[in-house]
Amino acid sequence: QPGEYLKEMFVAPNRKLYVMANTKFVNNQQPLLYIYDFDDNGYYTSEDQVEQLEPIADISQAKNVLFFNTHFCYVPQVMSTFLSVASNGIPYFPYYTMFNTTERNLNEEEDAGLVVKIDHTGSVTTRSIDQAGEIICPDAINENTSSGYTGKIIVNGEKINILNYGTGFDDVLANNDEQHFLDITYNSFYDQIYGYYHKAYSEAGSSFDINIHEIDESGNTTTEPLRSIPGQAAGIFSTPLSSRYLYLYNKIDNLKLGDEPQKLVKINLEDNTVTSTSLQNVTTYPDYQTYLGFYHNIIQPYFDPVDYKMYLPNGGHSNVSRLSFVLEEALQLRPGITWLSFPRLPRGGEKPSPDDVLLNTIWPGYNYGSELITNRKDIHINSFFNGLGWSDNKINQIVSDTGYILNFTDDIARRILLRGEIPAQGSQQAMINLDHRYENWVGYYLPQTQNVFDIIPQEVLDDFKQIKHQDWSVYNTHLPNPPPPDGDCPAGWKCGENVNLQVKYGDMLIITTYNNDHEFQWLPYTDEAEVQTAEATYYTYSEQVDYEPIFIELDTAANPLEIGAFVNDSCIGAAAIGQDDSLVQLRAYTDSSNMGNIVFEEYYGLKSSPSKIRDYLVEDPQTGAFNKRKIHTAENQDYYMVSFRKDKQNLNSKPGGQNPELQCRPNPVADICHIQYTLFNKGFISMKIYDLYGRMQHVIYEGDADAGKYQLQWIPKNA
Repeated sequence: QPGEYLKEMFVAPNRKLYVMANTKFVNNQQPLLYIYDFDDNGYYTSEDQVEQLEPIADISQAKNVLFFNTHFCYVPQVMSTFLSVASNGIPYFPYYTMFNTTERNLNEEEDAGLVVKIDHTGSVTTRSIDQAGEIICPDAINENTSSGYTGKIIVNGEKINILNYGTGFDDVLANNDEQHFLDITYNSFYDQIYGYYHKAYSEAGSSFDINIHEIDESGNTTTEPLRSIPGQAAGIFSTPLSSRYLYLYNKIDNLKLGDEPQKLVKINLEDNTVTSTSLQNVTTYPDYQTYLGFYHNIIQPYFDPVDYKMYLPNGGHSNVSRLSFVLEEALQLRPGITWLSFPRLPRGGEKPSPDDVLLNTIWPGYNYGSELITNRKDIHINSFFNGLGWSDNKINQIVSDTGYILNFTDDIARRILLRGEIPAQGSQQAMINLDHRYENWVGYYLPQTQNVFDIIPQEVLDDFKQIKHQDWSVYNTHLPNPPPPDGDCPAGWKCGENVNLQVKYGDMLIITTYNNDHEFQWLPYTDEAEVQTAEATYYTYSEQVDYEPIFIELDTAANPLEIGAFVNDSCIGAAAIGQDDSLVQLRAYTDSSNMGNIVFEEYYGLKSSPSKIRDYLVEDPQTGAFNKRKIHTAENQDYYMVSFRKDKQNLNSKPGGQNPELQCRPNPVADICHIQYTLFNKGFISMKIYDLYGRMQHVIYEGDADAGKYQLQWIPKNA
């Protein structure tokens, strides 16, 4: 390779490996970035892209430059990798290659750095940032779209720089030049940036305090420090695994005499209390000095989500501390209704109750009447919050392999703190058990986000009928001539092209099977999907606890921007449509208070007025044939396949063919119902009775029938 002095590496969720070269200043060389792709065996062997970065600074005459430092982060919302590159001041041996933040690395006129954006196409955008150091992408950590940092990245340089990561990448939203922070971190639970600097409190500058400040989304800092701790630090860090805590590596005592051991300082952000753990090492004056503004090496630990330990490298001491931390992992909840599971629970004793898991663990708090729901043998059981606890004892245990629905009485986004351990692979707690007679509400407990078809063993998947997520649904046609594979959708399955099929940590899936019971475990991580699902914005509707998926085959001559589904002029669901989509999925939230036929509407933006679609074809799930008819909300099918295509064959469009005719008098019925129907073609029919709430009460007939006229009576009390 033409580059040398390889240093930082970064593996991004888009399966790219980024490697920095030319990181040592020799002959005025500027840093070089190599980008690698996976091969089919999962090895980084193929060089995909080489980027000679723009000059960092004219440093040919600088005496204090030895190395360049790079920091990385990835933003899934724009499928882009960001990196910051800047020169490093020469520290004492053995800290040569470590990242150092100083008051000034170079002379005043030579201070410079770059922030680089590389999008999913390989396009590169750069901008200059003075002493660009630690880079933070809050959107990669926090799923709360109402965060003050949404759409922004934060770069710690000579001052705090907050950038808009959008298309332009040239909008500095805030520049705070009041204070130079030695290190910064982001806490997603409190949606807050924290940073620290050292302040001398003796005239000779020989004694220091570590001042920790909050930094808001505009780059403004609190006037008074959040905490002031004696000594000097080598890093401040936060992790979603320990949501309410801030950690500080206190590397030297305040007098720099090495009289005290190094410490890991833990700050409880809820009550601002401080505790510390002594480490093995001590540091004396020559090893570590920030009074002159040099030699300030920054440490970044690793938090292991499996064995729940922090691994803290101790720099030139050439050892690593293995430490415990407070395990409180925050799971983002949706406003109102969330389908979820509880992957992290206390193990080893009795299974926790709803009070154990839900009381004093959800922020902000919730109201009287909030509901927890699960499913047992197709019967929904629930517990309600009565103001003091979760009553009724209908749900008396919480387990990780089961799915639940949390239904709050308002539309506030919340987070829940999970404590304990995730199920160990191979253990009984990790087994998923499916009963073919019922809907199975199951929990996904693996930390990695994966495509749904990558987490289920193939021999089990073949018998699945339907997999349902809060955002999407897929179904297995089981037809004699199944549809071919289409993108992420295997042969025989129907999937909407307008949705991604991600399953995330803490999600719930509803699974039904055709014939067999199954026991299996989720397959370990293979890949992370990065496609973002667009939501409808023109049409609005209210989400309910459950929905009925409608798959729509489009007439792709001119796709609309959105499709809405309506019952009696009320929108019950909508979907955003891509320009090249041919099969899309819409979630229809039916309500017993608003029963009727479903009518669709297409929205084309400013090009034309929305157009109603009252005539469409609906697939017969038994035969795969399409009939021209309307969907009624009382049908309560697992899913519907609809076609808008004008060239689609209508089963009832044959010569002499007509839609079946049905008359029921009276309807609704109390005592006796007279039913007459006419079939113009031989085929499969299904005739069922539903109550006013859309619940199926009785099957009158289901099977093949010849063409002809039929009449019968149905008496409710005999059913």
